Amino acid sequence: MMLSEHSIFDTVRTVSSPTKTLSCKLNLAEDLQALGLIPRSPSPIPLEDRPEESLSREEALELLRRHKVSSQPRKDKDPR
Repeated sequence: MMLSEHSIFDTVRTVSSPTKTLSCKLNLAEDLQALGLIPRSPSPIPLEDRPEESLSREEALELLRRHKVSSQPRKDKDPR
């Protein structure tokens, strides 16, 4: 569900003055999600958990880079 940004204009009566016009600009989708009234967008599935054939070239290269980094031995500064 995608909601666009809207401007809301309303007239409010107060004690000090007969009328005030308030202008509020809300991003309704984010506000409603924060209140738990509409579901949040699902989190993407981690690259490691997706089938290899579904990965784009860029995603496959990122997964390969992560694998190379994690398989390298750690170089500790203090060999003790």
